[in-house]
Amino acid sequence: NQKKVKLCNYVDVYKNDYITNDLEFMIATATDNEIENYLLLKGDIIITKDSESWDDIAVPSYVDEDLQDVLCGYHLAIIRVDSLKTSGEFIYRAFLSYYVSKQYKVKAKGVTRFGISYQHIHDTNIIVPPREQQLEIADYIRIKSSQIDKAIETIKKEISLITEYRT
Repeated sequence: NQKKVKLCNYVDVYKNDYITNDLEFMIATATDNEIENYLLLKGDIIITKDSESWDDIAVPSYVDEDLQDVLCGYHLAIIRVDSLKTSGEFIYRAFLSYYVSKQYKVKAKGVTRFGISYQHIHDTNIIVPPREQQLEIADYIRIKSSQIDKAIETIKKEISLITEYRT
């Protein structure tokens, strides 16, 4: 018996830092078993498991809010942490780090398409401080990233205006 669900796919993860209800997910159908195994929960980290390039593996996104019937799609892996001990957003930020991404680049296997296994994901080394510090670090990075994103948008607008004036 298939039920109608939304599917978070590779492109959703690859192009978005945060997975939220604002995204336009693909509509699909799934069995109860698939829903149980692949339903995305707030605090999950989703990573891409393969790519056409060995240096473009394990691109992460963070599920930042409760989603309505959204399942993890193909070529992706869900990383779910014990929220009492570990901050999902801290782990998401760790996946963005050079230290973690380098581990996947080294382990990527393939010729025309490169991928990592669930064992490689399981064996990832991440330095995890006490939970309180994880929350502080994740908050700090989120605030600084937001400030940098705003500065980039301002500069892009200024470049556009200068280009327009020149024309």
